Amino acid sequence: AQQSKWLEWDNLINLDMKWQEMMYALSPSMLSFVLNSVQDTLPHPRNLRRWKLDVEAACSLCGWKHVGLVHILCGCKVALEQGRISYRHDSILKEIAESLTKKIQAIEEVVPLPSGVQKVDFVQSGQRTKKKKKKKLATGLLDVAKDWVTVMDTRRNQAHFPPHIMTTSDRPDLVLYSNNTRNVVMIELTSPAEEN
Repeated sequence: AQQSKWLEWDNLINLDMKWQEMMYALSPSMLSFVLNSVQDTLPHPRNLRRWKLDVEAACSLCGWKHVGLVHILCGCKVALEQGRISYRHDSILKEIAESLTKKIQAIEEVVPLPSGVQKVDFVQSGQRTKKKKKKKLATGLLDVAKDWVTVMDTRRNQAHFPPHIMTTSDRPDLVLYSNNTRNVVMIELTSPAEEN
């Protein structure tokens, strides 16, 4: 809602405007964007026309009349078709997939130990224990298998859910599965704002 439109504030989502986060976690340009977007005082075409700085208030991509902030950020059909909106989502998804791939590759060095079992080395009388290099123990969700397969669905590479697991038209953003242990991990990514 715009600053003077207090009657329209009923439909707004409560924002977490903590002083510490706003003043110290955001860059000055990001802070300016957040505050101006909350008050609807960004220089988008509709405001430029309202302020008599521009005559035209149409979208330069699709021609939509009376373009506001919502249309620019996520409502322009041309921007959506060109992949401008999904680019950020896919970039974040790619980073997550690369991190998971590194973790999966590191699993080969891990020695799995059954839950509740503690390893004990026995030594004969009169002998000392040999100091051995300790190996990492399996502790996480990905440590249960060594045959993980990663399937990532992006705008350019539209991947489907593995049909040998389940037949569905759903396309999660990221699927990791192990055929040996019959485990599936699905990740659905939402990237709503830059500061998240």
